[in-house]
Amino acid sequence: MKLNRVPKIIPISKRRPMQNEVLSALSEDPVVLTQHGEAVAVLVDPNQWNQLIDELEEWQDSFEAMEARYQITVGKEEIVEFKSSQSGQ
Repeated sequence: MKLNRVPKIIPISKRRPMQNEVLSALSEDPVVLTQHGEAVAVLVDPNQWNQLIDELEEWQDSFEAMEARYQITVGKEEIVEFKSSQSGQ
């Protein structure tokens, strides 16, 4: 699943009676919305969401690097040296 920086936006004005309480709570932690007593959505502060996405991307990059190292170790991949061609030499 590809996560985007900021997902689909739905106006909170439809939940106007609790709007201020919900927005205030978001400054501390994510807020779980329920329907019939079951969790149906999680609201997250946009800055926290972006931080989570950045951290997830870093973990994915680290995992891919570790996987590549493993593939080289077990002989499934080769190290290819690239020679740069610098002008004037």
